[in-house]
Amino acid sequence: MRRASAISKLVGDFQSKIDLVRDGHRASTTEPLEILLLAAECGSQVMIEATGPDAEEAVEALAKLFANNFGLKV
Repeated sequence: MRRASAISKLVGDFQSKIDLVRDGHRASTTEPLEILLLAAECGSQVMIEATGPDAEEAVEALAKLFANNFGLKV
């Protein structure tokens, strides 16, 4: 739940609509429960889709969050 909450908190700073897509299932990044329902395990491929005025910045910020393992130790 921490990771889903971290995603939702981060995207709150952006105006764009941002979704995560895994295996054909879509989740709004503003809804932590939807993110959890993607059931994306560590190492899963998840696509970030964003549309809006700051979409590029939003995708970069989320990619950085994912790459840094949400600031958590592995």
